[in-house]
Amino acid sequence: MKKIIALLFVLTLIIGLVSCKPSDSTIIDPEDITVEIQEETIVGNIINVHVVVGIELETLDELLEITLSIASQTYEKHFDMIDGKSYTLRVYLYASEAEFTANNSSYGYHVFNINSSLENPGLSLGTNALKLA
Repeated sequence: MKKIIALLFVLTLIIGLVSCKPSDSTIIDPEDITVEIQEETIVGNIINVHVVVGIELETLDELLEITLSIASQTYEKHFDMIDGKSYTLRVYLYASEAEFTANNSSYGYHVFNINSSLENPGLSLGTNALKLA
């Protein structure tokens, strides 16, 4: 039952993101952005994903949309491993590979909770510490 609810949540999240139309024409379409996952580690119940965005972003909404997409894809990738257990997913964003190497998360990070409680299964928003570089 939890898997079905989690799958419905992820599908609803994806459909919601796809159906959003930006009010400002300067917002970059996420389909036009290629991000590069530099490192993905799983230690205990924590999944860390380090991503180089590679372009200069202008709004926090763009960053948020990128992190939501990465979180959704990561959750889907590890869905069988998670299997109803509680996890924390951290997405760290970098403007360049040099900043990743220097461990300088120039765009900040976003934390997501996975299966945080019986009332809140699946992927849910946690700490948002995103910032513009």
